[in-house]
Amino acid sequence: MNATSPVGRAPGAEPAFLRLSRFLERRIGIVLGPEREYLAHHRLGPVLAAFGLRDLDSLVLALERQPASALLDAVIDAMTTHETLWFRDRYPFDVLTSRVLPERWLPGHHLRVWSAACSTGQEAYSLAITLEEYLQHQPRLRGATYDILGTDVSAAALAVADAGLYDAQNGVRGLSPAQLARYFERQRGGHALRPVWRRGVNFRRFNLLDDPAGLGSFDLIFLRNVLIYFQADAQQRLLERVAACLAPGATLVLGTAETLTTRHGVLAPRRLDGGVIYQRQS
Repeated sequence: MNATSPVGRAPGAEPAFLRLSRFLERRIGIVLGPEREYLAHHRLGPVLAAFGLRDLDSLVLALERQPASALLDAVIDAMTTHETLWFRDRYPFDVLTSRVLPERWLPGHHLRVWSAACSTGQEAYSLAITLEEYLQHQPRLRGATYDILGTDVSAAALAVADAGLYDAQNGVRGLSPAQLARYFERQRGGHALRPVWRRGVNFRRFNLLDDPAGLGSFDLIFLRNVLIYFQADAQQRLLERVAACLAPGATLVLGTAETLTTRHGVLAPRRLDGGVIYQRQS
């Protein structure tokens, strides 16, 4: 009688995918449902090969032995979703210029913006373009400045964002030919964002399960298409911490499919121009 199962796992032991799912939920909050097991095997195949690992069982064992390692970084890069595009969903950027900025951005005011889970940087740079063009058409904003912080848990995604160089296919999705010509310089291998649109944008690796208090206070936070990957209790904790980073009267923008399903005492919904944003109460 064999002492192990055909895949090398002791009878009754948890399947490797379930252990991997629990590990990633503890470390970065990502919840992998059973329907994503095939995706995990597909995406992690190159990681197994690169680190000389046989299967998911050996991968999970290695992660549990060395929870902070290059292997963990590779697994995070493989399993996090980097689906993004320029000016995604358009509404948040339109309502920003039509309603939020006229109320919030005053002469001499330094506007602080956080693009959370910014992936390869398209959202952070879309915000920079929006603010820069707004400034150019608002002579009243004498002395007004801004800075944008883009954060993500994936080091590989942030490397792309920091370089500001995007491939000609997936990297510039959402832009018209006219916008490409205005915002980018054509370079061998892709499109490089012009320096004027990059100034004031910085990127930093950050795990949303950690306390963001050290990031400072913000006038505007984009936390879009993130909550859907977290369990309800983790969503609640994340929103409480993010709300604490908003200055009084500041704005939180969620994804189009995301809403606050429970009461958050300091966040109040604002229905503007056919959509909803959230404002911190003073």
